[in-house]
Amino acid sequence: MPREADFSLPDRIVTRLVGAIDREAEGLPPRRRPARRFFHPPCMEDLLRRRGFSFVAGVDEAGRGPLAGPVVAAAVVLDPERPVDGIRDSKKLTPVARLRLCREIRSAALGVGIGMVDAEGIDRWNILCATEEAMRRAVEGLGRPVDWVLVDGVRLRRFPYRQIALTGGDRRVPSIAAASIVAKTVRDRLVESYHRLFPIYRFDRHKGYPTGEHGRAVLRHGPSPIHRKSFHVPGEEEEKEWGETKSEDGGKRSPRHT
Repeated sequence: MPREADFSLPDRIVTRLVGAIDREAEGLPPRRRPARRFFHPPCMEDLLRRRGFSFVAGVDEAGRGPLAGPVVAAAVVLDPERPVDGIRDSKKLTPVARLRLCREIRSAALGVGIGMVDAEGIDRWNILCATEEAMRRAVEGLGRPVDWVLVDGVRLRRFPYRQIALTGGDRRVPSIAAASIVAKTVRDRLVESYHRLFPIYRFDRHKGYPTGEHGRAVLRHGPSPIHRKSFHVPGEEEEKEWGETKSEDGGKRSPRHT
């Protein structure tokens, strides 16, 4: 059996977070600039609830690296009265386990929102801005104001909600891990439907990621309407480099994708 994710909260982190959160609630600036970016604090939802914040959303995305398809974000507010067993980083789960957990999360959570930006939007804005927009749409899709948003990785620059950026959040924070499961499952199902429209690219196998098979199909047939025109596809002389590294789904990925 896989080891359960560790969501315990170290006391030294609690002390630091409580001080920073209280200063934020009082409208005071942080004591020093890094105080708003915390490193590996698990169970942030519990900490924030103890400070009186009841609607705390974890947000994560899927699909920043592929050559085709949208970037999808999910926002999840977990219900402490209806815990979902087995939540962990989506990349550590099989597709079957992700699908099962996605259904359980959507049934048990206080709120689930989905946001996405298609390939055209990614080409127009760039992948970073498109990802932030997908996350904004996901939080908006919750249908009610959030107290805090917990974000995996770095702080979002153009984001209208109070946020806490958490390094390794999808591995250490339950609501972010839940959001990663929902976002990944929704995107995979969407891209699988593209396979029925454009079977020559075999989206059912690689989900749009730059595998060797995918790269050769693009070189042979040209891009489809859902391909990201701003992303790099190697030319014939570079084709041998496809397949040197692995994608998150276990396929092989080019080191040159944008």
